[in-house]
Amino acid sequence: GNSLGSVSERTNPGRTDDFQREAKEILTPDLFDGLRVEIGQSLSQNLGLTHSFVMGSSTVPSHYQLGANYLRDKIFVTGRFDHAGRLSGAVRVQPLKELASKFEFLLGRSKAECGCLAEVELRGRDFTGELQASSAGATTARWHQAVTDRVSVVGEGVYHRAKKVSLLQGGLRFATPDSVTTLSGSSMGQLITSYTHSLTDRLSLATELFMQPRTHDAIFSVGYQVKLRKAIVRGMVVSNGRVMASVKDEIAPNTALLLSGDLNYLANEYKFGLGLILGQ
Repeated sequence: GNSLGSVSERTNPGRTDDFQREAKEILTPDLFDGLRVEIGQSLSQNLGLTHSFVMGSSTVPSHYQLGANYLRDKIFVTGRFDHAGRLSGAVRVQPLKELASKFEFLLGRSKAECGCLAEVELRGRDFTGELQASSAGATTARWHQAVTDRVSVVGEGVYHRAKKVSLLQGGLRFATPDSVTTLSGSSMGQLITSYTHSLTDRLSLATELFMQPRTHDAIFSVGYQVKLRKAIVRGMVVSNGRVMASVKDEIAPNTALLLSGDLNYLANEYKFGLGLILGQ
């Protein structure tokens, strides 16, 4: 058969967010420092609460956050409220399989902390289109098109009214049963290429190269993900001197232990985190 896949067997490629999904999953370990505790409460089949505590972090002040999630049929509502008085939330409505809309908002004590974003998503047999507008003045249009069952292309255009700035981005994705290769570029001159390979059901590797030819900057990352019976281990090394790792270990039913490490050898910075997730 054709190594580039079959045109007749192409299906919906997913959102534009899914373009580099496999590499991002591996190369984005769950990093935090200090102590983190999350307690989940299921109030009903549709409604759940979360209580989050962060203490002893060097990057964010100690805080408490209350979260709520509501899911019913074609509506999903989520909200977060913290002790500083900030309220954030999102509402997603999907009246049809092909059509969805989303509204996100953030309300804080100052005008700079407030904002909102609206999005409409259209899904066809072999494409996904998204149109987004934000209160900051940015309008974004995205399109993810399947060419074959293995190849898809993505395009994005952003226009910022207040700043009179526009940005174009495009990318190509090639997927086989055990690997994914992506190449993307923008009108700002950035080039990003990634490669993900599943060696076994439990072990996956990913690499990413970020280049900015205008400034001669380049950053190379390599990472791994190991799925054990009750744990997920992620780690990565970056060419700028950072080494990162995270572990999520299910130590009992509905109870998980989190470990995080972030070492920056060039800046001589070391951050470690310990976390606990209780409940649903």
